[in-house]
Amino acid sequence: FETQAGEIVNVRRIACYPGDTILTPDGGSWIVLGQSSLSVISTTDEDFDDDEDGIDDSYPGGTVDDWTDDGEDTTSFTGSTLGSANMLLSPDARHIYYGVASLDAVFQQDIQTRGVIGSFAVGDDPNVGADQAAAVAVTPDGATLAVINLTSNEVSLLKDITSFRQTKYVSQNDEFTGLSLVNLSDTETANVTLTLLLNRGTAQADNNGTPNDETDDLVNPITMQLGPNAQQSLDVANFFSLDTDDANEGRLLIESDRPVIAGFSAVGKIRSNFFDTYLRSMVGIPLHTEYGESLHDFIIPEIPQDSNATVEFNFVNPNYNTSVFDVTHYAEDGTRVQSTNSQSLSGSNRITKQVSDFVASAVLGRVVVAGGYDAGKTIRSAYRFSSSSGVFTETMGILTTPRYGHTATALQNDLVLVAGGRNGVTILRNADVYYPEEDYFLPALGTMNVARYRHTATRLPNGKVLLAGGQNARSYNNTAELYDSTEGSFALTSGLMTTPRDSHTATLLNNGKVLLAGGIDGISVTAAAELYDPDTETFSATGSMGTARVFHTAVPLPSGKVMIAGGYGNGYLNTVELYDPANEDVAIATNFTFLASGNSIRCLIPLADIGLSVGQTIAVSAFQEGSSDGWAVDWIESATVTLEPPSVEKMKIDGQFQVIIRDLDVKRG
Repeated sequence: FETQAGEIVNVRRIACYPGDTILTPDGGSWIVLGQSSLSVISTTDEDFDDDEDGIDDSYPGGTVDDWTDDGEDTTSFTGSTLGSANMLLSPDARHIYYGVASLDAVFQQDIQTRGVIGSFAVGDDPNVGADQAAAVAVTPDGATLAVINLTSNEVSLLKDITSFRQTKYVSQNDEFTGLSLVNLSDTETANVTLTLLLNRGTAQADNNGTPNDETDDLVNPITMQLGPNAQQSLDVANFFSLDTDDANEGRLLIESDRPVIAGFSAVGKIRSNFFDTYLRSMVGIPLHTEYGESLHDFIIPEIPQDSNATVEFNFVNPNYNTSVFDVTHYAEDGTRVQSTNSQSLSGSNRITKQVSDFVASAVLGRVVVAGGYDAGKTIRSAYRFSSSSGVFTETMGILTTPRYGHTATALQNDLVLVAGGRNGVTILRNADVYYPEEDYFLPALGTMNVARYRHTATRLPNGKVLLAGGQNARSYNNTAELYDSTEGSFALTSGLMTTPRDSHTATLLNNGKVLLAGGIDGISVTAAAELYDPDTETFSATGSMGTARVFHTAVPLPSGKVMIAGGYGNGYLNTVELYDPANEDVAIATNFTFLASGNSIRCLIPLADIGLSVGQTIAVSAFQEGSSDGWAVDWIESATVTLEPPSVEKMKIDGQFQVIIRDLDVKRG
């Protein structure tokens, strides 16, 4: 606003529902706190007034532009703030602190990188009720951060801690994780807290304990004391009493009230035979400071790998909002070989990638075509196609078993798994492995637990292959199993598919989950879809397709969405639809009856119909649409409800409305 002329000369888009606004001490930026985003707006814009008339060139005649370039000013974060929330600037003007009411937490955000680098719980511990962090302040000595919690009417006091992250732990059958911590102080005793985190960054819950027996319950986190110059070495499974028959995988958060802790961890695999037990492999996992000033580049000088070895990258986002990273493969002479850009990783999440996801393979550009059906017979021959020459040549070896309706999946070590299918009238359980350098096939060491035909096979970020659904000799099946190329073995997943499927699609998403869509469910062509979670080895329903499909295609797009096209339903289909993994919500409150009485409404929703249970906490929101401005929302009213039979929630609203119920844990909308 130009004070002398009394005119608006520049407009910028800022965070939605803006609240507190502060000016940085150097006068260079305004910082605006919104409901779920933070804006950093420069007070000077060298490009806004090229003709130096004091008015933004984008606003001729006082008109307002479309703000298309303003998106980079605002960064979203998880959760929502109160309108009365304030911000606190660090003494070096690098970080901003604010309360996030919906999460009962205080966020620390880096103004330069825009990363939310800290999330600190406030209120009751354990968290059994909403406290709603609001105002923040700091003591004069800068040692204590005070947080006023609106709902509980309490003040939380926070002090600095030293924290480290260990990027991978695993505990299952023959795999283990060790951790060694040292107190470097000669005089101070350190209180150290260890927390098991899942790949998505949340604390691992007790899935192993039995009712009325606390001796086998998982205690997480665990706090221990380290005396001066003391060292503690531990096995993660023993320390947390994990059930090693289950697949336990994630990462560790290590926190200390004294900045004098150092440590190291290692992940190993053992092998036993009739005579002895020995260590097969061990990999060191260093501890990293939890909150760095900014993300930085890593250079890996060499990645040795033989034909039977696997190499994996473990990426952990230290921020609590989404980060993007690039990976570039260089040749020995520094020539850029391959770039994999704009890899997105959600806040506080961990993902595993194989080296083959980023490194150009020696067999890049080759395709192997194996088996099939021709002239009334199942065939076992195979051909290799070279993209450079455009020529098919017959392979040196042939399939050990003729098959069609099978799958072929490239493994992380450049081998190819050829699994299942049909040979004449026999549906197969066995599998072959193609060795591209030798150009022949050998039988896989193990066989599938279930015979499969017209199933799917998807290589997961951890290198394993998910084989799901298909037909067996008796029915359409809802089982799935994992192939481990390092062991040559097949193992059934912990959970079953939500729907039997045949001739469906399975697509790996950017978040590591797998989308299984459509197919034949044993009765008819289905529109249902589900997600496989490799962390839990379980399946859960997600939004259904608009059209039931079988024999269709599903292609992941650079945006992370999945394009599902064509196929057969009620005739051949030419329709296309998109699945957005960022919105896994399923519409569940569309056909229920709402009762109006005066200014209040009531909705009775059968819990079993929407997959919720008594005692579960959900959020209920009501929106009122304006009568004069189409679909614009006039206001929103939200409440958190614990379900009781019958589930009744009343809201005083007028006009047209819609109600959305959201499960806070699994995002069921």
